[in-house]
Amino acid sequence: MNLNKILPMVAILFTLTAGVFGATTYFATASDLIATQKTLDTYISSERFTKVQDRIWTIEDRYKLNDPVLRVPLPQTTKEELRKLRIELEKLKVILKLD
Repeated sequence: MNLNKILPMVAILFTLTAGVFGATTYFATASDLIATQKTLDTYISSERFTKVQDRIWTIEDRYKLNDPVLRVPLPQTTKEELRKLRIELEKLKVILKLD
């Protein structure tokens, strides 16, 4: 064969191979995306857990729920909020596998 025909074909094959390899290593794979999504979900859930726990503690401190002597009666709306927060906290514990 003629060298003038072989050399461009080898160059094209090399360019295509390098392009495919570059594209597969440049973009994230599906498993990388899944791992990143799981990490992000865990982070968001842990942040929400912290906020819910802080809100529960704020209500308990404000109404002195941990001290039977100084305890202040809870308004109905606060009772309902505290109940919902405790339910959400338990769901977050299951998601984060804390228990």
